[in-house]
Amino acid sequence: MIDNMKRQHLTLIFLFSLVQILNSQIVISGEIRPRTEFRGGYKTPISKISDMAVVTDQRTRLYADYQKSNVKIKITAQDVRVWGNTPTVGGNGSFLGIAESWIQIGIKPSIDLTIGRQAISLDNERIFGALNWAQAGQFHDAIRLNWRSKEKSAWRNQLSLIGSVNQSTSVLSQTRFSTKGSYKGLGAAHLSWENTSKGLQGSLLSSLVLYPTQWHNLWPPSDTHSLTYGIGTHGFTSRFSQGKIRVSFEGYLQHQTQSKTPEFSGVIAMGKTWDKTTLTVGSDYLSSGFKPLFGTNHKFYGFMDYFYVGNPHQDKGLFNPYIRMDYSTNAGKFSLFGHHFRSAVNIPTGQEWLSMGEEIDLLWTKSFSNSIHLLGGWSVMRTTAFTNEIKNTANAPRFQTWGFIQLTYKMQAQN
Repeated sequence: MIDNMKRQHLTLIFLFSLVQILNSQIVISGEIRPRTEFRGGYKTPISKISDMAVVTDQRTRLYADYQKSNVKIKITAQDVRVWGNTPTVGGNGSFLGIAESWIQIGIKPSIDLTIGRQAISLDNERIFGALNWAQAGQFHDAIRLNWRSKEKSAWRNQLSLIGSVNQSTSVLSQTRFSTKGSYKGLGAAHLSWENTSKGLQGSLLSSLVLYPTQWHNLWPPSDTHSLTYGIGTHGFTSRFSQGKIRVSFEGYLQHQTQSKTPEFSGVIAMGKTWDKTTLTVGSDYLSSGFKPLFGTNHKFYGFMDYFYVGNPHQDKGLFNPYIRMDYSTNAGKFSLFGHHFRSAVNIPTGQEWLSMGEEIDLLWTKSFSNSIHLLGGWSVMRTTAFTNEIKNTANAPRFQTWGFIQLTYKMQAQN
């Protein structure tokens, strides 16, 4: 407890010292984001409505951005806590930490190198995402090299090379890697392109992630301390827009060291806009062992997070046809989602593509100024006997619900 408090104090002292030293070049901004959720079946079914939980958590961030010549630095201090998790008397707990701390060096106008703890967000965040819905977000200790085409070019291309080698502790030999929720090594290459005049946009991605539990050297491994799990993901995105019509395709192949069978994920979506209304229909397919890795899965597979959001469903995969309608008014933007979920594998009983239920999500967002934003929503999930079986809640009622209201206040001031 004392060590945690010392670390928090040192973090604050460091940030304030940085402000004083860099004074004229630094931009200080911040964010406060409390969110209250009404959990009546969130992530897993509950037995009765009286078991509903009401939880309020809050993210508080302080950003320090520095730029001079060809160098950029960003440091983000973050506090994430549940209201009531610490007593009113007796200290602040151990919630404060550094979410981001990176330096970006401009090698040429079209080439830059970013080193340090950073968010990695690629394409629509299906495989690599910043996970902004989660209060803590998602960040990597990594190096990223970006090469971009000239700004005046009709085709806006970017090649990104990403790499990371992690350790659990600082030792001189015989490293044992045991950091939960992390990985030993990461290598990725991402090429994106866009031509707005032609309405074309797309990308290619190839990545390899290593998840050893014990490791003395990155390569080669010894007989007793070796790679236990590795995932390679390779795929593409393709988007075409003409007028008010949009069509998109995505496809990924995945190979894993513990499986001889390749996994697959495919996506297709079509949308059209009429004045203030946009209608989108599409479908996702993930084979039984496909892992979305660092994706912002809350964005794709229903807001109640029954699938993939740190929430396994016994490797049943997912077939998810959906429909979405967005409507913008002076009162804000309203979005309505409808999902149908089915298993992507054969069930032992012989039934194929067994239903895992339906979900309806209603989302509302409103910006009252550049600083104040409100976001709210309500969802209803109709589970099936199969859903309850894989969630180990056999006697739960078929209808589950979840709702939330979130306030975001952003502040910015330059010294």
